[in-house]
Amino acid sequence: MNELIKLNSVRRIMALSLAMLVAITTLACSCQLGNLTKLATQIAPTSTVAVATVPPELTKPPSPTPTSIMPTPPPLVTTEMVLHTNEEAGFRVQYPAAWFVESDVDGSYFSEVEAGLYTMDPTEGPVFAVFAGPLTDIESEIGAIETLEQLMDALVGGEGFIPEGGEIGEYETLRADVLVAPASWVDETTDQPWHMLLGVTISGERAGVMAGLTVAEAWESHLDLFRTMAGSVELFEPVVQEEPTAEVVTPVSREVPGTATGVEGALEFSSYRGWVDDEGNFQVVAELTNVGDETYNTYIDVYWRLLDASGNVLLEDYSSPDRPILAPGEKSSFWSFSWGSDLESGTMDDVASFEMWLEVTDLERTEAMIEVVEHSGERTTDTFVVEGIVRNNLDSTVTGIYVYATLYDADGNVVNVLYGWPDTDELAPGEESPFSMSAWSDWENAVDYGNVFATGSPGE
Repeated sequence: MNELIKLNSVRRIMALSLAMLVAITTLACSCQLGNLTKLATQIAPTSTVAVATVPPELTKPPSPTPTSIMPTPPPLVTTEMVLHTNEEAGFRVQYPAAWFVESDVDGSYFSEVEAGLYTMDPTEGPVFAVFAGPLTDIESEIGAIETLEQLMDALVGGEGFIPEGGEIGEYETLRADVLVAPASWVDETTDQPWHMLLGVTISGERAGVMAGLTVAEAWESHLDLFRTMAGSVELFEPVVQEEPTAEVVTPVSREVPGTATGVEGALEFSSYRGWVDDEGNFQVVAELTNVGDETYNTYIDVYWRLLDASGNVLLEDYSSPDRPILAPGEKSSFWSFSWGSDLESGTMDDVASFEMWLEVTDLERTEAMIEVVEHSGERTTDTFVVEGIVRNNLDSTVTGIYVYATLYDADGNVVNVLYGWPDTDELAPGEESPFSMSAWSDWENAVDYGNVFATGSPGE
């Protein structure tokens, strides 16, 4: 059970981290991150001056924006640093020689623990990311940017960037063109405190955003390193890649046949679907029905195993249904995925089938159901949209609210699952908030929707 708690915690943290990085990138660059967001040549470190490593005192947002901020000398970092250059994104940055780096056209991700792109786990070690893009892309969204303070204000002032109850510290100038600010919050599900050093830089017509993320207990020991990395970022015009002359084949989704085994007389799969998506990852959706007399409020583990044509196991993974309480006759949606990079052997091209089964645990779920007052949905030319209103019908404040809806094909089989958040992530008893969800991909066979419900974490 500890492994299940850790898995769910990691996925929630990575979802939060990637959501923040997506928010950063959307503002700092017109390019989008990939699905999830799981962020060289040697050069001598710049000369540094020792400073105190006590984190700045944090105050609740909105963050202060002093009219005159004196540059702070960079800290003394004895770690061997090397220079990383991202030609496509257009920046250079120093990072610890012992760390690992992954890059794409939007930015670069650095981690103390080896991991693939978008799968870096900040619970295992600190993560640092750098993004860069045209300043005009930002100005087209929020208006003219003339100072670093304006750019930082735009980032920390964005709705949902810092979780509810989080705090933003005072702005600090590391260099004439580099501004940083600390942020902290507590994960409402795991109670894990988090710290982030957010940085911005502007050079001519280009802007950059930096973010160093760590668990709170590792903050003080990594703050100086984050400041050094942020203070070393230099922007330049990216190298324009030549268009390939060869024909480019766009990956397409591929359906994978499978079998699903429920718990006889208690839980059964109404319908299910598995496929390899166009990013090379495996996605699985299902609808689970309680056909027995017992109400389940514990974790139900949904396992799946990917097999090649010879029946060899390529990967085994698991997660949990979306509905935390499943009464007799009720249905719960289920969606999860496996990274293509996590296969124990072979590639996603070798996946020929999958097997799925259930295991009921005695670990009680802490989420609660809240009321969906109304909802409506429609298929448009480029997505499927479901929107409505949720209400907190409990006696305590609810946070961490998720809304779910299932998409069906003409035969009533599950096609995909939508999930999203209301406009307000914290609702007091009796309060309401609207929500709107759109399909990201693999929804084209959907003609109808249903099983709309909402969950949240009640307060003390």
